Amino acid sequence: MVKNQAIKPSVKVYRNYFLPRIHKIRIIILMDKINKKSLIVGLTGIPGSGKSEVARMLAQRGAIIVDVDLAGRWAVEENESVREQIRRTFGDAVFIGDELDRRKLGALIFADKNMRDELNRIVHPAMLQRVDDLINESSKTANAPYIVVDAALIFELGLDKKVDVTVTVSSPIETCIKRAMQRDGLDREEVMQRIKSQLPQEEKVKRADYVLRNDGDRVNLEKEVGKLHDWLLEWPK
Repeated sequence: MVKNQAIKPSVKVYRNYFLPRIHKIRIIILMDKINKKSLIVGLTGIPGSGKSEVARMLAQRGAIIVDVDLAGRWAVEENESVREQIRRTFGDAVFIGDELDRRKLGALIFADKNMRDELNRIVHPAMLQRVDDLINESSKTANAPYIVVDAALIFELGLDKKVDVTVTVSSPIETCIKRAMQRDGLDREEVMQRIKSQLPQEEKVKRADYVLRNDGDRVNLEKEVGKLHDWLLEWPK
């Protein structure tokens, strides 16, 4: 009795039938990787909410972070046109030599909405262009699970329309005030000015696709960030 034996394809059959199909499958896989859009996450929260700490924890999990505050600093420190407009509008008093005195400028704009609006008119176009450039550059990194746009003003700047999903980090208001005072060396009134310059925390929570509650210790925050990370990995791209 003859045992069943596997039939091996001839070299000709392999070359003419199998090889073209293997190449086609490889091309499909490669194009899928090229065309796959990176998930872009908008991360926001009021001062002292723990937003930046959440961003750092997500970075530890492989996310690319686009820091809008750093983009704003780039605009006022590296963009000569922006710096000249600031000097013409607010005067030499907000500069120490050639360096912008951010503390003094901040005191001015958070105490006067008209001044704040004027500064935003000067800085935001260059800042937002920088953010777009950073997102485009980051999208080319294929091994990152997602890109996080870390911005206090996600909704106020309309960045929620440029991201795929929004996340608000919320925390009890008194906790936020204490954290911001300790972190930034500000008094309570200065922190409240900054909080009031943004959308209320309740509104940020209402508009978000995901709300991360930062109302415990660091161990609890790590657990909450882990849940967020898992949720983002499941988000349809």
